[in-house]
Amino acid sequence: MTPETLQKAYQALTTGRPDETLRMLEGGPPALPVLLLRGGALAALQRYEDATRVFEKVLKKDPGQLDAAYNLAVCQQALGRFHAARKNLSLVLKKQPDNQQAMLTLSAVLSEMGYNDECEALLKRAIEFAPDEQRFRHNLAFLYYQSGRYDEAADILAKLIEECPTQSKAIGLMGKIRMAQGQKRNDRALIEEAVALFDRGAELDPQSEEMRVDLGHALNALHDSARALSLFEELARAAPDQLDVHQGMGMALLNLGRLEEARRCFEAATACDPEAAESQYSLAIVSLALGDYETGSRKFEWRWRIKNAPHWRSRNAPLWDGGAIPEGRLLVWNEQGLGDELLHYGWFGRLQDRGLKLAVECDPRLVPLLARSFPDAQVFPRGDPRLLDLGRGAIAAQCPCGDLLLRARPWEAPPDQAGRYLQSDSERREEFKQRLAALHPGRKIGISWFSKGSSLGFGKSVPLDRWGGILGAQDALFVNLQYGDSEAEFEAVCRASEAAHYCDPDLDRREDIEGLCALIDSLDLVITVSNVTAHFAGALGKPCWVLLGPDPLWHWGCAGEAAPFYTSVTTLRASELGGWDGVLAAAVERL
Repeated sequence: MTPETLQKAYQALTTGRPDETLRMLEGGPPALPVLLLRGGALAALQRYEDATRVFEKVLKKDPGQLDAAYNLAVCQQALGRFHAARKNLSLVLKKQPDNQQAMLTLSAVLSEMGYNDECEALLKRAIEFAPDEQRFRHNLAFLYYQSGRYDEAADILAKLIEECPTQSKAIGLMGKIRMAQGQKRNDRALIEEAVALFDRGAELDPQSEEMRVDLGHALNALHDSARALSLFEELARAAPDQLDVHQGMGMALLNLGRLEEARRCFEAATACDPEAAESQYSLAIVSLALGDYETGSRKFEWRWRIKNAPHWRSRNAPLWDGGAIPEGRLLVWNEQGLGDELLHYGWFGRLQDRGLKLAVECDPRLVPLLARSFPDAQVFPRGDPRLLDLGRGAIAAQCPCGDLLLRARPWEAPPDQAGRYLQSDSERREEFKQRLAALHPGRKIGISWFSKGSSLGFGKSVPLDRWGGILGAQDALFVNLQYGDSEAEFEAVCRASEAAHYCDPDLDRREDIEGLCALIDSLDLVITVSNVTAHFAGALGKPCWVLLGPDPLWHWGCAGEAAPFYTSVTTLRASELGGWDGVLAAAVERL
């Protein structure tokens, strides 16, 4: 094969025409230059297995051929053969310690293998060697992002963006970091910053599908779901089989209350990849919201595989299959948020009616409340070492709290009409009743307006300054039930509305669950957004109005005023995101 043909084949490969390179090399001798070009063309066409065989043939002829070793490692990385790729890249760097491309590729391989410490050390050495090479710093920032070291990653990226304001990859990664920080801290401003970064990145690189998908997810997190839906619909027209696009579109439709359409999107996402845990879990949630409890409860087990999954705490006992337990106790341990945990405890009565003896491992704040409410159960705070001392025979089976939905199947029987399964401290309840009666002769109404849920809080909260109509009721004393630092806001808004109001100065509404339940139990009515206050009121059987947006939370159902699992709860639903005026007006009319 002539040098001119080899030169043309090389030019075709380097200008994005690998298929033309292969045609030129047909029938060529198995010389090293021919093999190297053929392997490169096959790799460019993503025919990694074929390319691997070619590069292995090169190395068999010449073990010192470092270009072949590097390209073989790239193919092995693409095929998921990370150990082999690491070995070949290490060989290249041993002979060429200043090979920056090999350093970059090895850092990516080490990250894929989860060897984060080794990857970090390699990148720091590379940065010392080539401090002006932005790719090393970008990869280190990405490693920190993957490891949850968001502040360190952001510091690196801020400098990169300052050096090169048009670096779209750095801007996109900074957006991912701000998104992760905002969701972790429930900080709307950080997610708004993420949206701005993704918008800027998409403007700089309009061909980047990843940037626009990330933008859509950030818009969904802000509940700007109309814009998110429009973006994902545009992406779907260009990439109809893209899992992330179907997932994002489904979340936008879910936030907008269009549940059947959302379910079809999640089904399309799971058709793209049946092992996509986030999509399977989303399908569980929308199925539950639609009242398809059979499907939803079975798919709810996908929660163990999603990002930020609950922590599995296995005990020395088999998982409960929902059947009888002749001897020993069923251990139920918490792995849900506090509100969902309370909901699931509402099914203990049915379990006990079936003759099951219970042991409960729960949030430490709930121990006295559950011990009083379920006197036949053994109740332990989470992590209590006494659980290990019960012996193998004492615990016959275990059940994570969230699995009770499938195992107890509460939808097959109506809830107890009494509607009350938690018992507050009677002495503290009476103390609150007397104190409130002395302050005001009218109705005692507790209010809570904010949710700090990490992913849904924005869409569930109703700013207190919009409650003027409710607070204008003349025959009521309004009582602060809002957890967190809420006293100043409560005082200011109630004074502006000239509402009679009370906030107990000695009650920690987050940590003193006993006191909070006693206070709720002393009231005539609770008006709240969907947060833990609503679950406490429902579990105590207190009349409660829950203000809901259109994005459904499955335990409140998706239509009508009745709540499926709490007989004392009435749901008031908004027709659109942020459309709280109608909900608040309905509450005022009822008052």
